[in-house]
Amino acid sequence: MLIGKELFGIQDEIIDKTIYSYDSSGMLEKEINYDKKGKKNNSTTFNYDIAGNKNKELIQLFSSKLDLNHSIENYYSYDENGKVIKKENEHYITYYYYDQFLLAEESTYLVNSKSENDEDVILSKKIYNYY
Repeated sequence: MLIGKELFGIQDEIIDKTIYSYDSSGMLEKEINYDKKGKKNNSTTFNYDIAGNKNKELIQLFSSKLDLNHSIENYYSYDENGKVIKKENEHYITYYYYDQFLLAEESTYLVNSKSENDEDVILSKKIYNYY
């Protein structure tokens, strides 16, 4: 079980550090990221449904330079096979499409745009090819 990760720079100094914590059943519960000075950059807290699927993710962003403390809550939906099909928050929604077994496409749309149909405002689209 991974409990920490450090990224070292060219002069062998720590430039990024992440600490992981888990719940009693071994599921990732929280991830906290620190900058090279040891200040908190962001943290992510994970919640799971009864089947063990991630259903909520709370991302907290911190910046001492900008005096920023901002949060984003992502919610996940799954199909009957346990594959994630949708991730949404107050700003965007991402749909995941699968071929028979593998992720084939991921499309992210803007939510609450001025367009009559939010699916007109695509932010990103990824197509996955496997060999």
